[in-house]
Amino acid sequence: ISRRGMERGWKAAWPGLSIGSVTEDEFWALFLKTAGAKKIDVRKAKELWRKYQMPLENMLKLVSALRKRYRTAALANSGREWMDFKIRKFKLNSYFEIIINSGHAGMAKPDSRIYDLIAQRLSVDPGECLFIDDQKKNLPPARKLGMKTILFKGQKELEIKLREMGIDF
Repeated sequence: ISRRGMERGWKAAWPGLSIGSVTEDEFWALFLKTAGAKKIDVRKAKELWRKYQMPLENMLKLVSALRKRYRTAALANSGREWMDFKIRKFKLNSYFEIIINSGHAGMAKPDSRIYDLIAQRLSVDPGECLFIDDQKKNLPPARKLGMKTILFKGQKELEIKLREMGIDF
């Protein structure tokens, strides 16, 4: 599959997976077909995707340290099955008090409703939240609700920004 084919496949298949309107199997079938794969092997695509999932840098260690002093929550744009897999594989429930996933919630960042949802589930005012994301487009809706935001560019830079904000870990 060419890079352009993969981009085409992603553009066609991701929106449905990200809000839970298609299953992972349906995602892979559409992705592979649209991308121009010679063989549509959904089982193999799922297996490869799972094989290469890794946590970012040492982020789980950082989140674990933060959780000792602060409430932690995850807000992810991901398919239902993908998130369920990551929760199991990386034991994410031990790092985050609440995990909201777009595939389960039926809406995805940057839809402002999903930011409201996480604040509601935490039973906090959005102004008490710090939202960290690696996608610049996902920050403005959080800021509009009153959340403080940080654009994630890497763990070392994040740790510096957290310390500058007076957040100890």
